[in-house]
Amino acid sequence: MGEVGNRIKKYRLRKGYSISRLAEESGIAKSYISFLERDQRKNPSVETLKKLSKVLKIPLELLMVDEERESILEVLDDEWLGLIKEAKESGVSKEEVRNYIRFIQYNKWHDNKDSKNPEK
Repeated sequence: MGEVGNRIKKYRLRKGYSISRLAEESGIAKSYISFLERDQRKNPSVETLKKLSKVLKIPLELLMVDEERESILEVLDDEWLGLIKEAKESGVSKEEVRNYIRFIQYNKWHDNKDSKNPEK
């Protein structure tokens, strides 16, 4: 979790929050947030991260993952994550999702082909 302080700072700044405002809204001491951001405290509790992510309106996972996974999660907003979770809970397999994506791509390609070739 070595980069957690950098992530907290990045999302705080994106939100346009000062450390004081984040501290006030999260109920976490301003000095503790400052220590985290400056990497002087390295392992905040999950409870602390939950409070911060709630105020910053980001998924908790964004504060806890490595850079590669972070960039993936940034693309997936809560609605996408909810749809993925719903599909998984409904028993939809990854292969079924891939097949559905191929089906949609084929339909788009076919519609595009037909619009360029109106003689059909």
